[in-house]
Amino acid sequence: MKENVNCDDSTAQTPLPKSIKSTLKDGHCDKIIAEVSSYVEGEKAFLNPNLKLSDLAEHCTFGQTYISLALKERYGGFYNYVNKLRLAYFEEYKRPPPNAILDDIAERSGFSSRQSYYNVKKRFGEK
Repeated sequence: MKENVNCDDSTAQTPLPKSIKSTLKDGHCDKIIAEVSSYVEGEKAFLNPNLKLSDLAEHCTFGQTYISLALKERYGGFYNYVNKLRLAYFEEYKRPPPNAILDDIAERSGFSSRQSYYNVKKRFGEK
């Protein structure tokens, strides 16, 4: 049986409203985030444009609900986390071949299209 974990972290980027109570216990949020990061960032799973929360649960020892809650509390949610990684990768990838085609860079960064990249970039307020 999976245990309850706490993700109360003062460094959380987008905290949940006070009306939503965390069911996670102290110290376990970091464990969840570390395991998720190991897969998503370490194996560059964020480059898969079809990546889903259920894919993370398949590769981690924590259940989908706990992963979702930890990502919500730490990053504002699964898609915020993944899309921020994709934006950063896009900017890094764009540097070496500055004449590369934006459609190609967007696709290699895990976005399904150039328009998808622009939509995410706009949502995060980047220019």
